[in-house]
Amino acid sequence: KAREFENNYNALVEDLEALDDKLRAELAPYRGKRFFVYHPAFGYFADEYGLQQVPLEIEGKEPSPRQLSGYIEAAKELEVSLLFVQPEFPRSSADTVAREIGGAVIPISSLAPNYIENLQQVAESLREGLR
Repeated sequence: KAREFENNYNALVEDLEALDDKLRAELAPYRGKRFFVYHPAFGYFADEYGLQQVPLEIEGKEPSPRQLSGYIEAAKELEVSLLFVQPEFPRSSADTVAREIGGAVIPISSLAPNYIENLQQVAESLREGLR
């Protein structure tokens, strides 16, 4: 049984290292870019791959009208056209910002059951959104 766990562990580490190499290469052209997201669940991911997340929700609270106005101005200034929102959170603030900037809301998940596939999907969504 111990050997089976060790083999599974080694296979997982190998898969994660391969994914990390792939994501570094794919996201390298977007280093320094900002992306707007409803809930700040992607901070470590963003830091690891040289991106900057701008969350609409801070400390578990919906943004106030004044904050929303600031996000809209920032999105226009930074030429952000896509906002990412997790399916488990409300879209209303993201929809408002997207409507005001002529952008779109893209769903991405931080809680999908297959970790590796989910990270690949998050990276794909970011690449599409940051182009």
